[in-house]
Amino acid sequence: MTDKILMGEQAVAETGANADGVACDILMATYNSARYLRPMVRSIKAQRNRDFRLIIRDDGSSDDTVAILLDELRDFDLPVVLYAGEASGSAKANFTRLLHRSTAPYTMYADADDLWDDTKVDVTLQALREAEARLGAETPIYVHSDARVVNGEDAVIAPSYRAFKRMGDLRRFTFANMLVCAPMIGCTAGSNRALNLLARDTPLDAVTGHDWWMLLVAAVFGHVEPIEQPTMSYRVHGNNSSGPKKVDLGQYLRAEGKFAKVRRGMDLRRAQAKALVDVFGDRLPAKSRRAIERFVATGDQGFIARRIAILAGGYLYRDMPRNVAMLVGA
Repeated sequence: MTDKILMGEQAVAETGANADGVACDILMATYNSARYLRPMVRSIKAQRNRDFRLIIRDDGSSDDTVAILLDELRDFDLPVVLYAGEASGSAKANFTRLLHRSTAPYTMYADADDLWDDTKVDVTLQALREAEARLGAETPIYVHSDARVVNGEDAVIAPSYRAFKRMGDLRRFTFANMLVCAPMIGCTAGSNRALNLLARDTPLDAVTGHDWWMLLVAAVFGHVEPIEQPTMSYRVHGNNSSGPKKVDLGQYLRAEGKFAKVRRGMDLRRAQAKALVDVFGDRLPAKSRRAIERFVATGDQGFIARRIAILAGGYLYRDMPRNVAMLVGA
């Protein structure tokens, strides 16, 4: 391993980093990730498909994250680069910086506290390549798989994230649905180079996450495709930067401050949608722009008019509990 300075950030560990010809860059963002980091790195080491480079950026951890990474990467026999930079302030900012490091034809995204199946790289690359074969490499493409939901001790909470969140048939997920509800989590996803170049300058102040932003950009300008099978275990342990809650109407109605949270959430979603107009302007297809502008306009409408517009535009979740909460509280 060697040291060198790149773009003002220190590459504290690097081996085989000249990864010309690899199919995929795996981007891992870390921040105080010591507790679950070793098994996650080892699950990447165990991938059957070895055609990748691992790029890690630590966001100013104060625990043993960097030391653990240096130890785990000592016998990593594939291209890997570890950057230790100043704190960016969020996971979305960290991943955005990582996206600018990616040069491979395809990219995948790794949280530091999950566990990947040993076929994850293979399955995701196959889906990306098949989509590009149909649509062309110039088409922005985003694929995403299902995942098991596990707790801090690896016990399975739910065998399917999509069922846990009541996503339903993802083939029926419309762009209007996506403005309200992301049908995936970024750690299950893969993207092609065309999407990376189009979406990597994430408008951080406007979006809830880099992954949802990339999904929306792909939905507008290219193609989004679900992979039916789970490819990983998604860990929920209380300290996730974004942790899922089971969709349950009773819990929604009993939760203290729930409707105020719903209103804040809808405001964030409208701001994220507006960012598509702010960033892409006249490049947006007319149909997509109309859907976005109608959704953004619901923020200025009265109680009845807003709900009529939400229902008429299909700006809905794919399940009844969250739609009830939204229509009552939005």
